[in-house]
Amino acid sequence: MSELAKALLQFQKSSSGFEADSKGARSKYASIGAVINNIKQATQYGLCFTQEVDFEGQTMFVRTVMMHISGEMRESRYPIWVDDVTNNQKVGGAVTYAKRYALASMFGSEKGVDEAD
Repeated sequence: MSELAKALLQFQKSSSGFEADSKGARSKYASIGAVINNIKQATQYGLCFTQEVDFEGQTMFVRTVMMHISGEMRESRYPIWVDDVTNNQKVGGAVTYAKRYALASMFGSEKGVDEAD
């Protein structure tokens, strides 16, 4: 097993997930801050990340890179779909949405579940 995989396993075993701290139109959700604060706990295991917006033709992506202190890396891309790319608020919201879901997916982190659930 790679060092990155071992570190990710330790993080996932120790993490209770993130909290839904924001209210949307249909339900509560975790803000990008809540997700990042949860994922930052992975630094204890030698893991960190970066997220950038990149392009392929006319398509925007959030590129998430998970790095381990050993030099190992994992990378994924999440497409950003916006109906009006001239509207900076829509673009910004779509980027934040993509970052939140890509980061949670990359680290296998989810909203904490209560025993009652």
